[in-house]
Amino acid sequence: MQTIFKKILLKFPSKKGERALEKCLAFLANNKIDFEIKEHNDETGKYFLAKSMNLNNGQIITSGKNLVELDKNIKDAIYSAFDVPAYYCDYSKIRNINEPIKELKYATI
Repeated sequence: MQTIFKKILLKFPSKKGERALEKCLAFLANNKIDFEIKEHNDETGKYFLAKSMNLNNGQIITSGKNLVELDKNIKDAIYSAFDVPAYYCDYSKIRNINEPIKELKYATI
């Protein structure tokens, strides 16, 4: 159902959404967002917390139960920080360009 909804919305794009996506991808093409990753354990269990290290206009903070979930959540948080509507988000356009996994840097491909 969500895929059908996304396809319908893409046939009627919003200028605001398109501009937000363009701004996000242009920023990532020219800049890298560094994330510090820390592993936490508490009463809810083990999780990973990611915090951006080099954004001038604030921070991006997100978490995940494992590194795969954390990677998806970081990409989602990057799009959210640039006010990109969910139906414009393509996670394949953003990738981790740094190894090892303890610090992540994201940019467009």
